[in-house]
Amino acid sequence: MAPLHASAISDWRYLTLAFVGALIAALTRLENKAWEFVKAHGDAIILGVWAVTGATKALNYDLPILSVIFMGVLTAAGGGMLRDIACAQIPSVFGGNTLYVVPSVIASLSMALFHYGSEPVLGMIISPLVGYLLALVSYYRGWVIPTQDEFAPVNRAAHKVARRIPKARGISRRWEGKREDPR
Repeated sequence: MAPLHASAISDWRYLTLAFVGALIAALTRLENKAWEFVKAHGDAIILGVWAVTGATKALNYDLPILSVIFMGVLTAAGGGMLRDIACAQIPSVFGGNTLYVVPSVIASLSMALFHYGSEPVLGMIISPLVGYLLALVSYYRGWVIPTQDEFAPVNRAAHKVARRIPKARGISRRWEGKREDPR
């Protein structure tokens, strides 16, 4: 069984690397096309790697497949969410943005399949690439998960009815004016 301590905060090298990265980000103005390219590719790489890291950790504890996928998604999407919050942005996992959770699900599932197929090392190479490529394709193609308002059939029907109410009121008022008063 793996040790029960948080490596990311118990090893000084992780904290030093995070601090240096934060310092570079704070001292550098990163707002051009080159930065957008680096950010998209870096985010996709990190997404795939963290999904596989979380899935591997769950596999090391012999957790069931759904827990493995959940840990992969939680590790990848949770890290991205914390990054977005630290940058004062709305977390991209909340929808309306390019795919984030779906690539981490696929990468985690891929890692689990390689693990159960007795090829965990190959899975650690291929699965992050799968997550990376899917995240990049979704970024460049603009694939998004629909938000609740766009997806729910009840909301679409309510929206159509709400759009027709003003027109119906106008027709009703014109019809009222043409009616003869029975008095």
